[in-house]
Amino acid sequence: MSDDRLYELSLGDLRFFEAALRLRTLKDAARECGVGKSAASRILARLREALGDPLFVRSNPHLIATPRAERLQPFVRRMLAQTEALRPAETLTPTAMDRTFRIAAGVNAAYAFCVPVVERLAELAPHVRLAIGFVPGSQVFQELERGTLDLAFMPVVPMPETMRTMTIAANRLVTLVRQGHALLELAALGKLTREAVNGYPRIEVTTALRQVERRSDREESNRVYGPHLGGECVLRIPYLLPALDLLSRSDMTMSLSWRAAERLLVTDPRFVVLPLDEESPVYPVRIVWHEREEDDPECAWLRGLFRSVNHREEEEKFLAGYAA
Repeated sequence: MSDDRLYELSLGDLRFFEAALRLRTLKDAARECGVGKSAASRILARLREALGDPLFVRSNPHLIATPRAERLQPFVRRMLAQTEALRPAETLTPTAMDRTFRIAAGVNAAYAFCVPVVERLAELAPHVRLAIGFVPGSQVFQELERGTLDLAFMPVVPMPETMRTMTIAANRLVTLVRQGHALLELAALGKLTREAVNGYPRIEVTTALRQVERRSDREESNRVYGPHLGGECVLRIPYLLPALDLLSRSDMTMSLSWRAAERLLVTDPRFVVLPLDEESPVYPVRIVWHEREEDDPECAWLRGLFRSVNHREEEEKFLAGYAA
């Protein structure tokens, strides 16, 4: 390896190297970096000569990184992140932003926390678009790493060192029933009990498909979902509208996040949240992004908007126990 060649590498070369490591195809790396095919080949040749290693082995259509390239990846990323601090501060004008942000969210998060942000975007940044979809938890970090996601809603789980988080709100689960449900009569008489709620089958609106046993297992159901939620879950579905239609025409109950239920009840008078004495545990609502977008002013602005729109002062004490 020639020291002279190493010092001749540009930030553009290193950005291409990082993109190729992340995307694992020269074509995608070239597209992200805005260079043509021949320029991409020259950059790769320059990197190989300066670093004294092949860096990648082609295995169509993907690239396989060499062990040295894998070891260099975190150093290159840190170097690129640090050089971003040298950029002159830019004045962000939200009305001039023209961008689509890709967000992974379940049905509750999309309804309770993304919809209010979309409403604010219409006023503040009318040319910003959100593409929201469900991504299995096992794939979220991979998609963030590859740059195919900008933001994701994630529970409190161990995360790779390359991820950054912000807690934007607090939430809990509630039990929803139709107006006129017999459980509401018991509540009015002060006789609503957990046992009474458990006597009715339950709908769960969720994108997560958990293991479903052929026979009912009340102890396991209580451990996972909490006895406050209602009876045995007879339907798990990721679509809110059909779940609400079924709920409005049956004596079933439905488990839903409080913030989603709160939003729903403003416009749909068909339903009521059961006034249970024992509330479900409160949990933090977190958004996650890759460190690569930490200093992106537009991404930072959107993350701040998510927090400002959804954060409530009364949750401050609870949220203080989590990374902000």
